[in-house]
Amino acid sequence: MSPEDRPPTKSTPQSAAAPPRSQHAFPAEHAGAASLPAVRGRADVSAHDGELARVFGTYREVDVRMRPEGEPRLVGHVAIELADGKRVSLLPVWDDDARRPEAEVARFRGRAVVVVGTVEERAPEDPDGGASPTGPCVWDVKALSLAE
Repeated sequence: MSPEDRPPTKSTPQSAAAPPRSQHAFPAEHAGAASLPAVRGRADVSAHDGELARVFGTYREVDVRMRPEGEPRLVGHVAIELADGKRVSLLPVWDDDARRPEAEVARFRGRAVVVVGTVEERAPEDPDGGASPTGPCVWDVKALSLAE
């Protein structure tokens, strides 16, 4: 059997096309956001677990593979890096909108942003039973904008 005819294994990685990205754009504002608690570090994530809050940090595209090898695989998953370096996923990785639009990533990459959404100390599990990172996330996003 030639190498091309063999099924992919861990030693013969399959080059898969990147999954489609979401086309959903978040609004820039959410009514009443100014009165919500601010999340700027890991202690704030714990203090406001399960609450609607404003998450302040730097917008970073991230590789979400469980065992990343080689070059990072950036396909639109994003985390907000808080002031103390803690990263909060923008939506659980299994969410249909987790792979953010290219235009959004280009606009916000490396910039200070504020996200209005529900902060979870532990990302919700995939309802379909798939593997899910267990770190913090912000979901049910109401708004995303540059921080002032």
